[in-house]
Amino acid sequence: DGRYRVSARLPVDELGELFEIDLDDDDVDSVGGLITKALGRLPLPGSVATHSGLILTAERTEGRRKRLSTVLVERDQALSDAQAAFRLPTFKEAKSKEAKAKEARSRETKSREAKSREDGD
Repeated sequence: DGRYRVSARLPVDELGELFEIDLDDDDVDSVGGLITKALGRLPLPGSVATHSGLILTAERTEGRRKRLSTVLVERDQALSDAQAAFRLPTFKEAKSKEAKAKEARSRETKSREAKSREDGD
């Protein structure tokens, strides 16, 4: 369903790969660090934070020190929908669209030239 239960120790870049987004953050290395930074405090089970279009929910703690062990992560669908509505095409998409338009103009020109020759005969 698009939600993942991950270890709080999972490296941030691996979480980014999972969701195909860039999560570079020089201040933290792990998902646990990411949610802690986003909250501005140590997370308790049930604490929710958002970061880069992801919703992070602290799930479980373990040990005497109640250290965060797992985090539920899902895309913030409302944010994803808004970003998709305003998304600019990638360079590859733009070049492909440009090539298709050029091809269509070329066909149109050839069609007009052929019609002109028919009318002139």
